[in-house]
Amino acid sequence: MQAPPPPISLLNSDYKVLMKIYAQRMRKCVADLVHPTQNGFVTGRIMHTAVDLLEAAK
Repeated sequence: MQAPPPPISLLNSDYKVLMKIYAQRMRKCVADLVHPTQNGFVTGRIMHTAVDLLEAAK
């Protein structure tokens, strides 16, 4: 007779749901905390803006 498989853990999916909620809440305030010249990975800001600014400064 074979031993029963280990129980299924839902910890990983709980973690993902909580982190998704946390990320959505942080996204609302991170734009105010990050310096205006920082454009990467901030919603509403585009990296190309910084590149265009550097090109214009040449």
